[in-house]
Amino acid sequence: MLGSPGFQCAPVPEKHSIVWSDDDDIRGQVLEQLEGVQQCPFTNVAAELEDSLVCYIGEDSGAVDAERVGGVANVRSQEDRLDLQAHAVDPPVNIEIELAQGDCWQPGQPFRAWGPQGPICLEVPPDALPGSRLRYRLAPRPEYRVEVPPGAGPGWVVQFKKGNGEACQVVVPAGVLAGDTFEVTPPSLMVRIPENAQPGDFVRFSRTVCPEHSQKASRIEFFRARVPEGLRPCMYFTARLPPPSGC
Repeated sequence: MLGSPGFQCAPVPEKHSIVWSDDDDIRGQVLEQLEGVQQCPFTNVAAELEDSLVCYIGEDSGAVDAERVGGVANVRSQEDRLDLQAHAVDPPVNIEIELAQGDCWQPGQPFRAWGPQGPICLEVPPDALPGSRLRYRLAPRPEYRVEVPPGAGPGWVVQFKKGNGEACQVVVPAGVLAGDTFEVTPPSLMVRIPENAQPGDFVRFSRTVCPEHSQKASRIEFFRARVPEGLRPCMYFTARLPPPSGC
């Protein structure tokens, strides 16, 4: 049996996608989603997957690793003070807009629209026509595809080893039965690049973590990451979150 991993996994609303989390409240949300379905307790590993049931899809080439840092009032060095402040949001970010009539749009042409955190820079997709309605979904790409083993089902916890030897526990989402597959996405935030930032700059952002059972108030976690190459201000990039503190 593998040792206890430093994180847990929980399904997001989409059927075939899950994200890793160490929050007890997220596990509670999962149990609510799976109410009435045969479940395995989160404290026990239901099945240790054979390698043949786990397919590595590949790392998201457009994602970067974030590091945990102190808050704005607790910067660690003069270099940290130079970090630009950015907004971050849990994925996915869904945006729907309509291209203006009368303009000559070219595939790949950048344009600005209004997003959930202010102006956002997008690119015109191929075959888009003036007046057409465009739908954008900004989200991290999955890294693994897992097949549910015989005897397991929705709510069961399955465990496998990642390529670097780390153990990962994932919860089988609702509606996914033995022989079905679902995808595993690393814990991430979608970070909006500040208007005065350039590729290579460090940006600092945060997320609010809901209180756990033993806590009365939510807490704020702070991170920093480097803006990837090839992106413009007001675009979003994927920042992979580090394991929970103390793991």
